[in-house]
Amino acid sequence: MGETSSIHSQERIMTIFMRLLAGQSLAKQALADEYHKSAKAIQRDLMQINSAIEAADFADQLALVQRTEGRYLSEDYGAIFACYHTLTDN
Repeated sequence: MGETSSIHSQERIMTIFMRLLAGQSLAKQALADEYHKSAKAIQRDLMQINSAIEAADFADQLALVQRTEGRYLSEDYGAIFACYHTLTDN
């Protein structure tokens, strides 16, 4: 069960990341409702995305920004692939 849960978590994180890349503004509570997870779990997902951005050393080019209406990714497309690989390697 733990391994399956981990796979679902990784899929959710990648889906959120891809939606941010597509330019969607995402609200934490709306994501929690959509994925039937707690807001705290979604916050951890967002923190993991942010950590991947920092680990890929692209924090100055790619940033997860929090706004009143939600969160969105301020992006430099050259940095996206390194972050994607950082997320998928975990």
